[in-house]
Amino acid sequence: MTGPGFQSDHKLVSIKLNRIGTDGRYVDSVAREHIYPTPVAGGYSAALGAKVAPQLAQVVTLRTRLERGRGSKGRIYLPGNITMDSVQTDGRLTAANALLSAQAVRSLIVSLNSNYTLIGRVGVASNAGAGKFEHVTATACGRVLDTMRSRRSSLAEDYQEVVV
Repeated sequence: MTGPGFQSDHKLVSIKLNRIGTDGRYVDSVAREHIYPTPVAGGYSAALGAKVAPQLAQVVTLRTRLERGRGSKGRIYLPGNITMDSVQTDGRLTAANALLSAQAVRSLIVSLNSNYTLIGRVGVASNAGAGKFEHVTATACGRVLDTMRSRRSSLAEDYQEVVV
């Protein structure tokens, strides 16, 4: 597996890239952006009824050479993907599928670092205090799915009531 295998109803419409300074702000006044003329759909078709709830996300942690503190960790929230189909009876993903997601994000970082050697490397930035920027040295994916409040709050509730 070379990527996380996103569900087919997820679509990539653009990629935006800009360097981030230690103040947490864009360095370049104009970001590099590629907009796909036709959105690229994920390649994984979930079985009927097996789609992942849109507010659920798999979190991959970006780690740096620092154990803790500013610039030590960042996060990427992945939408529904093939590895999320492996939720076990204890409510967690299999260790193998969590590892696949960590490896997929690692591949993305290696690719970005290779393609943009003249402008920078993937890192974790913090604008607290004097600011901090550290290059990503590892990725880690836990086995517990997370709920993204921003995704959940964007879903309109529709109660179905039954009289007692």
